[in-house]
Amino acid sequence: MLIYGKSRCILIPQGPSLDHCPTTLSFCRKALPFLILFVLSHSTFIPPSTLPFPLFFLISRLVLLRQRIMTFPNLPLPILKSVLFIFILLICITHSTIAVPVLQRSQSFPLPDTALTNTLPTSLDSSFISSTLLRPALFSRAILCGEENVMKWECGPCKALGKDVKPIKWGGDNQAVPNYLIAYDELTKSLVVAHRGTSAKSILSMANDVWIHRVALDASIFTNQKKSGEITVHYGFQNAFKQSIGVIIGEIKRTLEQHKFDIQSLIFTGHSQGAAITLLGSLKAHQVFGPSINLKVITFGLPRVGNQPFADYVDSTLGANFYRVTDRMDPVVILPPRALGFQHPSGEIHILEVSQAGEAKIVACPGQENEHCSAGHSISKAGLSDHRGPYFHDVEFTCPEKHNKPVVKL
Repeated sequence: MLIYGKSRCILIPQGPSLDHCPTTLSFCRKALPFLILFVLSHSTFIPPSTLPFPLFFLISRLVLLRQRIMTFPNLPLPILKSVLFIFILLICITHSTIAVPVLQRSQSFPLPDTALTNTLPTSLDSSFISSTLLRPALFSRAILCGEENVMKWECGPCKALGKDVKPIKWGGDNQAVPNYLIAYDELTKSLVVAHRGTSAKSILSMANDVWIHRVALDASIFTNQKKSGEITVHYGFQNAFKQSIGVIIGEIKRTLEQHKFDIQSLIFTGHSQGAAITLLGSLKAHQVFGPSINLKVITFGLPRVGNQPFADYVDSTLGANFYRVTDRMDPVVILPPRALGFQHPSGEIHILEVSQAGEAKIVACPGQENEHCSAGHSISKAGLSDHRGPYFHDVEFTCPEKHNKPVVKL
């Protein structure tokens, strides 16, 4: 049993004094409303009679964990916070898996119709990285350095990209709406749209990841889809995408109509959650602009976004203009699991290994889910650090100025 006051916190029976306990308990109290709101936000998908159970379960589990953690007074506060935060994410993911539409639940979660592809990958040389992947990766990294540094083009990745880049628009709040950048790259004569991934400092940003139940592709946005009802996508990703796509498409149209730049291609890129939003955004851009402009999509650390019909839709729409780069044992790229009805599209470029010199050995993986690439990895053997990188040329998806990292090895 825990008894706490304004200035001290003790564990009964006869527990040691915990100087950091008030702060930790304050953290718990701040986290608890988020859990309650998370459950309530799904109340339309859960029969009312079952709602008290998940509420009671979430609250009781958090309290129990808090009591157990308090028996380790020598643990630093950051570790205590990390443990609680991971626990919160786990139960949110678990609940989001359970709290699916009743209709969808009745249909179970069948595996995608296609089995894993067993065709052997083909090796790619370093020139493919330099010509196709490196600059999009640097744009996806630059957006992590914040609006002020990026719009002035003074960040480390900005300098690596060179002075030929002209930032046009910055958007998003880095919470429910991830940041995005629209810029003109004179070197490649491309208009680039880059999306930021999850912000670990924002619960709203992380909520976009954990709302993993599938919903129908929004027919009001993807109006060209006659079979849109068969296509389902990750709720959190689609919700985040919808917050900014109108402004982004409007800015692209305005920039093209001004004829200020010699734009020969449109590039969408992003990492992690930003990669998922990038994929949805590129599909909308293809619908709006069609063959009038050369569209290229390069994503990094892309989680699964939709079901089998969605993967087929991506393949038929983007084809060879879509690449999804996966890094070694990155666990994010094999989530949400196929057991929940999710399926990757084709276009995987898999990094097998990265040398100390930053040189990456990469392969092109045939098919949508290739057992010789990321789909063949087990989540139990995954390495979360591979999600951040380095991918190639020492490109890690962190801002080098904030984390004292090298910018790039060319």
